[in-house]
Amino acid sequence: MKLGPGLLHRGFSLMVWIIFLMLFAESTKLAVGRDGLSQLPPVPEELRNPWPEEWEREFQARAAAAIQFFNTGGKGRYGTTYFESEKSSYPRAMFDLLAGHRPQALAFLQAEDADARRWHTHTLGIDLYACFTLKGQVRKYFLFGSLLDPAYRQRMYEAAKIWTKEDPAEQPHPLFGRGKGGEGWTPEIRGFCVDKRSTDNLRIMREVAVYLFAEETGNQNTQQRYREKLTDYVVSLYRMGMSEWDSENYLSHTVTAWLNLYDFAKDRKMKALAKAALDWLATAAALKYYRGGMLGPCARDYGGGNVVFGALSSHAFYLWFGDCPIPDPRPAEDTIHLITSSYRPPQTVVQLARRNFARPLEMVNTKPRYAYWSDPKARSRPYFWETLYFGRTYQLGTLAADLAVDSLAEMPLTNYRVMSLGAFNSTLGLDYCIIQTNPPHQHPTIKPDERIAQYRNVLLWMKQARRGDAFFLQLPHQARWSTGDDKLFIALEKTYLLIWCFGLGPWQNYLENVGQIYKEEKFLFAEPREEGFCGLILEVWEFPDVQNFDDFISQTRKASLDLSRLHTGREVFYRAASGQSLRVRYRRETLFPEIERDGVPFSPQNCFDVYRPVDLSPDKAPVLQGWNSGQLTVQAGGKKFTAAITADGEVNWVEEDSPHQAESNSPSDGKLGYKELLSPSEANPSASIARVLAPNQLRLPSSPGQH
Repeated sequence: MKLGPGLLHRGFSLMVWIIFLMLFAESTKLAVGRDGLSQLPPVPEELRNPWPEEWEREFQARAAAAIQFFNTGGKGRYGTTYFESEKSSYPRAMFDLLAGHRPQALAFLQAEDADARRWHTHTLGIDLYACFTLKGQVRKYFLFGSLLDPAYRQRMYEAAKIWTKEDPAEQPHPLFGRGKGGEGWTPEIRGFCVDKRSTDNLRIMREVAVYLFAEETGNQNTQQRYREKLTDYVVSLYRMGMSEWDSENYLSHTVTAWLNLYDFAKDRKMKALAKAALDWLATAAALKYYRGGMLGPCARDYGGGNVVFGALSSHAFYLWFGDCPIPDPRPAEDTIHLITSSYRPPQTVVQLARRNFARPLEMVNTKPRYAYWSDPKARSRPYFWETLYFGRTYQLGTLAADLAVDSLAEMPLTNYRVMSLGAFNSTLGLDYCIIQTNPPHQHPTIKPDERIAQYRNVLLWMKQARRGDAFFLQLPHQARWSTGDDKLFIALEKTYLLIWCFGLGPWQNYLENVGQIYKEEKFLFAEPREEGFCGLILEVWEFPDVQNFDDFISQTRKASLDLSRLHTGREVFYRAASGQSLRVRYRRETLFPEIERDGVPFSPQNCFDVYRPVDLSPDKAPVLQGWNSGQLTVQAGGKKFTAAITADGEVNWVEEDSPHQAESNSPSDGKLGYKELLSPSEANPSASIARVLAPNQLRLPSSPGQH
C-alpha cells in the first residue's frame, strides 16, 4: 500500500520515538544501592491480575515516555511544598529520580517543608495535613524510603507515630484548633490535624494514609478505625457504586490513592480489599475510557476534558488500556503512582476498555447521590440514571436524575456532564460531539427546566425556553456538515449525525474564547426563537449501515418529527430513520420525563441495578452489578471476571475463559490502521522492549545523568 507524505512522516517519527523509548527503558534497568534496587513490598500471586507479556511491554513503553516527559535534565525544578503543592511537585521529583537525577530529586523530597514552622511543628516539620500531600508522602516513605537519609526517614516515622496516635481527623490542631472558618482549606481556616474534606478522592487519600502510617507505627486503635472506614467504602462500591462517579477529573486521583494501599499494606486482607476497590474502579474507568478520551455522563466535570487526552483521568487510564493511535502528549503527574505500582487491572477489564465485546449494545446504569455516606437515606436508592449506547464506531451517553425539581436547592446539580458522544478517528483516536446548554468550557449543569431521554442511537433534549438560553454544539474542525430546514447533517470519519431542532433558530458560529485546549474544535450555538418549549433530536448512524455522507442524508428522509402536542401536552414524538420511535412527555415536578419506546412505557427509574444492559440476558452482559448485590461481573475479549465482597469485607474473585466469545466489531475498511503504522518492535509481540518496572520491582539509575 502506498503511503502519502503525511503518513510516511508520521510513521517514521513514531518508529524513531519507539526506538528511543526502548533505549531509554533499557537505561533505567541500571541498579542503585547494594543491588541498585528500590523494592516494592511483595504481592502474593493470588492477589495479582496476571497480564500477557505483550501488554506488559506496551505498558512499559508508555511508562518510559512519561518518565522522559518529566526528565528535567538535571535542573531539578519541581515546584514548591506550600500547602498541597506536593500534588504535582512530589510526583515530578519522583519521575526525575527515575530519569536518573537522584541527588536533585532526593534533595527536594527531603527538603524542609515550606510550612514546617507555622503549621507542622507538632509533626516535627513533616507535612501530614493536605490529602494530596499525604498521597505523595506515602509513596515517598514506603517506596523510596531506602534511598532517603536515615535520619530523615526516622523523623518521618516519628511524625507518623505522633500523627496517628489518635484519629487526626478528630484531633483539633495544636495551634488552630477547629479552625476559624471562612474561605480556603488551610489549617488556620479548617483546623484539625488533617484536611477533612469528604470528596471521594480526598477522603481515600486521607484514609489510606492514616491507615498505612498507623499500621507502620503500631497505633492499632487508629489502624482498626480506618480499616473499618476503608472496608465500608469498598463494600458500598459493590452495592451502590461510587459517589464521585466516573469523574473525568478526579477518578484517577481516587485510583492512585488505592494503589498506595495495594502496594504498601502489610495486612493481606487490606491488600485484598485494595485490589477489590481497584478492580471495581478500573471497570468503571474502562466503560468511560475510549481511545484516549473519557466519555459518557459523569460527576464533577469541569468542562475542559472533551478532547483526546483533555480529561485528567485519560492520562492514567491510557497507561493501563492504551488503544490510542497517538502517544500521550502531556502525561499527568499522578501517573507516577501507576508506573511505580504492582497493580494491573484484570485482563477482562482491559478488553472491556478496548471494546472487545459484541456491539451495538445499550446499557442503563444507576449512580448514587454525592457523598451518600453523610446521609443514611441516600443509601436507599439511586439518584441518577445514565444511558450508554456502544455502537461499532461511537459511544453515546446521557444522564437523567429522578429528583423532584423543588429538591434542587438542597442538592444542586452543577458539574454533572449530561451528554457526550465520542466517535472513532483512526488518526487522533477520537472525535467529540458535545451538546450542552452551558457555554463551552464552563461547568455543565443539569437545569431544572430540561428533560433528556435516549433510546439507543437517538437522543431527545427538550426545555422551556427563556431569554438568554441557547444550545451549544462542539464538533471537530475537520467534520463535514450541511444544513436543511431545521436539520444539521454532520459527517465524521465513520460516524454520521443528524441534529433536528425544534423551536430554535439557525446554528451560528460561537466566537467567544474557549481556551487553548479546544483550538482544534468548532463551536456552534442556536437560540430559541421564542419562549415556550424547544429542543433537539440527535440521531447517530455509522458505517457500514450507511456507505457515505450522501447515503446517510438520503436515509434520514425516513425520519419524522411530530410536534402537534408540544405546547398542549408538553410532548414530542420522533420516529427515527433507523426504525425505532421515541415519545417524551415533559413532567414539571421531576427531572425525569415520561418515556415511551416503540409505544411501550419505559421507566428505567424502576430498575436500581448499578450496571445492566438493555435487551440482553445477564449471562451475556459485558458488565453486570445488581443494586445491593455485592458482586460485579465483567465479560469481554473471551474472558470473564467476577468479584464479590461480603458486608464485613471478605473478598473473592475469579477470572476465567468466558463461554461467550467476544465480537470486537472494530471499525475497519482495509485502510492502513494503527498497528500497521508501528515499528516492528511494538507491532510484534515477540519484540523486546525493556521493562521500566517489573510488576513487583522498581529499577532506578545508579548515578545521575544515566537516562
